[in-house]
Amino acid sequence: MGIPADAAGDDHIYAGRGVEPSIGRWNNDGTLSHMIRWTITERRVSDEDKRRFRDANSVAPRHVDPPAWARYLREVPFPERIPVYRRLLLDAERNLWAERYRTPWEANPTWFVFDEQGVWLGEVATPPGLHVFEIGSDYVLGRYRDEFDVQSVVMIPLDR
Repeated sequence: MGIPADAAGDDHIYAGRGVEPSIGRWNNDGTLSHMIRWTITERRVSDEDKRRFRDANSVAPRHVDPPAWARYLREVPFPERIPVYRRLLLDAERNLWAERYRTPWEANPTWFVFDEQGVWLGEVATPPGLHVFEIGSDYVLGRYRDEFDVQSVVMIPLDR
């Protein structure tokens, strides 16, 4: 199981499961043109991660029986590792951006960036609270939520 992620270009699609540092690039005819792989430090799920997850989700969702929810939280199986990425986007220059997976208590979003051939270009941090919609040649467009959960659309300059 993983976190399916994909991004489509003009003549190809990038797809991956998010659990490994790898993303496939598939041509429109269904053939795999290449795999993008990179080295990253594995993040193991710790007892502290499990505790924080349970604390963050301690209140039963609406229409869920609280004792059943409490039992679920006690028994939920956790993976051994935290996923690597959760979302893929293509920018205006056809570079691939993979959003690093963040736990709910991690605030600083970062992206792994690769050129069209899968060459590592670097890691880019975006502001906490920003959900990226589009990456242009010189901007990042997204929805920002401030500390009061007020939403606004913002365009941030991107210096390549």
